[in-house]
Amino acid sequence: MFKFPTKEGENKMGDITLFEPGEYNFTVRSVEDKVSKSGNDMLKVALIFKQGDGVSFVDDYLVAIPSQVHKMKSFLECIGMGHIFDSGEMELEWLVGKTGNACLEQDSYVGRDGETKHKNVIAQYVQSKKDLSEDEKLFDDDMDIPF
Repeated sequence: MFKFPTKEGENKMGDITLFEPGEYNFTVRSVEDKVSKSGNDMLKVALIFKQGDGVSFVDDYLVAIPSQVHKMKSFLECIGMGHIFDSGEMELEWLVGKTGNACLEQDSYVGRDGETKHKNVIAQYVQSKKDLSEDEKLFDDDMDIPF
């Protein structure tokens, strides 16, 4: 159900946090098959970043052109789906709910009201063990594994 803002300037999704530049964990909220303005196939990937009480919603566009292949591949690798890249095909629902890490930057733009606004954007997708707490690790780094 769509909810209207209760007062002017309030975001319908609650308070959005502008994260400082850095590496953060994300979850894939949704993926849509789209066509870019120049007519190329692309994916609109909606990501949610959470840290403490803060939340940031970031949309990224993965365009299917040769100069952007590295971006698609690094996205799939960072969510643990790199193995499907070489197949050339995937179902979009495979990506929803997956988690990964990305470096965020801040970008400025002029809103419809003429005011300068700021938002988070993806600088790059990264493979990282940052999302594993000590309790989530299956093995200690020093542990001898007998196989």
